[in-house]
Amino acid sequence: MLPIEFVREYAVERVAGSRQERLTAKTIRNELEEACRKAGEGAVDVKIMAETFAFRSPRFTRWAEEGKLPAGEAAYASFDGSGFPAPVSSVNVSAIIPGKRIPAEIISFSAHIDAVPGSPGAYDNLSAVAILLEAFRTFLKNRPDRTMMFLFCGAEEPGLCGSRAFVKAHAAMLAGCRFHINVDLAGQEGGTDVLGVTAEAPVCRMLQDVLGKKGFPVETKNQVWSSDSNSFAQAGIPAMTLDRDGIGMHTPEDKAERISADVLLYQARLICEAAAFLDGQENFPFPRTVPEEMQAALGKKFEDSGVEITA
Repeated sequence: MLPIEFVREYAVERVAGSRQERLTAKTIRNELEEACRKAGEGAVDVKIMAETFAFRSPRFTRWAEEGKLPAGEAAYASFDGSGFPAPVSSVNVSAIIPGKRIPAEIISFSAHIDAVPGSPGAYDNLSAVAILLEAFRTFLKNRPDRTMMFLFCGAEEPGLCGSRAFVKAHAAMLAGCRFHINVDLAGQEGGTDVLGVTAEAPVCRMLQDVLGKKGFPVETKNQVWSSDSNSFAQAGIPAMTLDRDGIGMHTPEDKAERISADVLLYQARLICEAAAFLDGQENFPFPRTVPEEMQAALGKKFEDSGVEITA
């Protein structure tokens, strides 16, 4: 399925823990498996997983108190006006393409599945999901030297719950992760492609230079971002989020009609070029470090969120 077809078909309200979020996760898994079937023997070693997790979130509780959660959801039945006595469940979907030469080193990607209550969530963030699926297909056809891991996160909007759960559950595997590429807010015409880079400053200059020479001009900001890249950066993994300026975020107007087929393919190529450059280096071009001040800011941000990953 083309990225724009995916967005047009599935851009509906997908609140964390809802039936629609789970259905979207299932669709993503089906798309990954279909790509592997088409690849035949070239994909026999690809690992696809769907993993449930549970969370508590003050933001989610506030949505419930304000009557914003979808009606008739069994997952929300335990809310009694004083908070969720039982955690809410969500799901992550991931796919791993083993590297040909340096499989112990990982370049990872992420995009969140869910949307805020009342929004179809095309720009935020189904377009990014479609971009990641396209990147997965690209590296399935052009096998990388390093391992590529693709994560489709549940429950980002209540507080990065899915990515936090994944990093917590897979700490041993992620010890080999050298860089993380997240996409959040994508697919609209106009605007600037911004890379929010939570890493040492030279990483910004490197990515801006490499992508510019490949025909993908970007602006870089060397800072802590407000997306799933933070979960990886807090674990000491240099990380970035690709973000394109747009309109309609967190509103009922975040519709598929605003999404461009050409921009989706362009942004998929952009992240693939960044990953391919890093993958093509014999020695990874920068250390696996995140500046201490960024780590401190992330620790405070996570503590202040009040989010609890319970399983």
